Amino acid sequence: MDPEKIRQPNPDWPWMMEVGGNPPEDAARHVKLALEWLSPDGKSFVSLRQEAPHDPEQYWFIQCLISICGPGEGQYVVQCGYAETGGQVLLERYCPDLEAVFALFHPALEYEPVDFSGFTQFLRQPDGSWQAVQSI
Repeated sequence: MDPEKIRQPNPDWPWMMEVGGNPPEDAARHVKLALEWLSPDGKSFVSLRQEAPHDPEQYWFIQCLISICGPGEGQYVVQCGYAETGGQVLLERYCPDLEAVFALFHPALEYEPVDFSGFTQFLRQPDGSWQAVQSI
């Protein structure tokens, strides 16, 4: 996939994030705190999502969790995904520390381009699974 064709956060779509039932006033600070509280339990994750105001089928998200198995066990996994004509796109990258994770979340929060170098692209298969197709 050509990095220039990867969809970026849409400045016309609001972020969906709630902390204690209320949108945070300082989203970057809340995201950073939430990332610091991640635990490797298979249930803990931080996710920011956007949807087109009148079409929830058009979305963009960035999320993070801690890998609990495999070669990246114990590392942070950052995933970005979006819908496009012809299907869903999922991009994934392992990060060694929170600084690297926040360096990916911060531009998204500011509606600036996210650097997708080092990510792997996955495609949704007919059985619902995801298959890695290329590194970016």
